[in-house]
Amino acid sequence: MKKEFLNVEHTNPALIFIFILFLCFIFFAIITFLMLFLSKLISIIFSLFIVVIFYFLFKKKLVLKSNFILFDDKLKINNSIISFNEIKSFKIHFIKGAGLKLSLKNGKSIYCSSNDNFCNSDRFINFCKALRKKLIKFDGGVIINKKSFMQTKIAYYFLIFITISIFGIFIHSLTTGKELKIGTFGLMIASLSTLWASIKTNN
Repeated sequence: MKKEFLNVEHTNPALIFIFILFLCFIFFAIITFLMLFLSKLISIIFSLFIVVIFYFLFKKKLVLKSNFILFDDKLKINNSIISFNEIKSFKIHFIKGAGLKLSLKNGKSIYCSSNDNFCNSDRFINFCKALRKKLIKFDGGVIINKKSFMQTKIAYYFLIFITISIFGIFIHSLTTGKELKIGTFGLMIASLSTLWASIKTNN
């Protein structure tokens, strides 16, 4: 039985990393130059504006579209076929999309990811879930499932500790009258929600 996942949007993690470094370089280079003539605040605002323009102009150029066809004993990515017998281990994570790493017995590795900030990652997430089920069951579980950090018990207990700490800070600010910026607290809650969602998805 085969499953087809067509026109799946994904990215190369290395290119995304280089792109982010490029944006950071542009941001600090423009600030350094503008601060010779303008105030710090105006320089930061203008630099952010330029970086946002660069981001939206180039982010779609980093998105790839591939066809993933999943069989009981092999995987076809466009015109390339990978037999499950060639796979030594795999690692899949689900944070802001999904990421996949296949380690082959010949020493090579295959990386794919689909980040929500760049792609419509729904199809890639569904593909990764289906692939994970196939690889776990293949040949009695001979392929090693390397868990990501968010799949471990350490991550689970760490998130519990962080959650209690954040709400402890919030309660402390209310009882002592110390100011806690709503924006900062909201950002912490949003980040925490993303991490808890990834724990739930992986498990």
